[in-house]
Amino acid sequence: MESGGNQTVPPALTNKKTARFNAGTVITILGVLLVLWLLLHNAWRVMHPYPEESVLKKWLAGQTIIIEKGMIFDDKWTIEEQEIIDFAIIAVAQEKNVSRTLDPNLYLAAVRFKCVAGTKGIYVPKSQIRYRFHPDSGMCEFVDFFCPENGFKKIGSW
Repeated sequence: MESGGNQTVPPALTNKKTARFNAGTVITILGVLLVLWLLLHNAWRVMHPYPEESVLKKWLAGQTIIIEKGMIFDDKWTIEEQEIIDFAIIAVAQEKNVSRTLDPNLYLAAVRFKCVAGTKGIYVPKSQIRYRFHPDSGMCEFVDFFCPENGFKKIGSW
């Protein structure tokens, strides 16, 4: 190998304008994708109005899940808001059994959550919160909560 000879450097490594253009292009594309996501997300929320996650968590507080049916008394878990350590909305849909006589503003929110109290906990992969959307005020009213029997997993030490 010759020492002291002229070595050619590829233009991509020396052209700072190209590097800026590429970074600028990437930032522009990311910005456009973010705007599109926000538009689609808000359009979905207009089509399926639902309360914020914090409101749904408040609604869960005080609801009970039957852990084990007993001969006389059932073993229950009463949800407390501070016990909810993981919460997510899986889906929101208008109530399917809506007719002209029923309220067309009834919605079901499928949610998953995890509650922990001390060493015990439960994980509920899918439950439903039914609520009524009031289009005139934009408010949502809690109707009921449903967790299928055996629709949870015990976690921690019981």
